Amino acid sequence: MTKIAAHQLTINEVYQALVLDTDREAAWVEDDEHGRRLIAIGTCEFDNKKIIAYLDPVNEAEGIWRPRTAWRLEK
Repeated sequence: MTKIAAHQLTINEVYQALVLDTDREAAWVEDDEHGRRLIAIGTCEFDNKKIIAYLDPVNEAEGIWRPRTAWRLEK
């Protein structure tokens, strides 16, 4: 929550973008420093902010993830 708040986002905005947005996208990305990570992009319906987030597994086998950090994509 601290990293999300540091990027001037609320938990509700991130929830709307990553859970409620039916057009959200997710993909695995490779990074030399961090390795393979899951990234998700969606739009918060309330204020139309496009949000990107890196996700951490809570229970990968059941598809349960939580945002590690999130920030707004500039238009």
